[in-house]
Amino acid sequence: MDLLTGMPNVSYFSKFGDDFLRKLLKQAGQVDVIYFDISSLHSYNDHFGFLQGN
Repeated sequence: MDLLTGMPNVSYFSKFGDDFLRKLLKQAGQVDVIYFDISSLHSYNDHFGFLQGN
């Protein structure tokens, strides 16, 4: 989990995602996943500072 937001991150999803999605699909019948990869966040934080990036 992301320490700042408390939201699941890539590591969490890699570890628990398959089981979670299978259970959800079984219950709901349909699952949508939105994945954001913010690759430039590190350079943004380096340029503007971590407080601005967070």
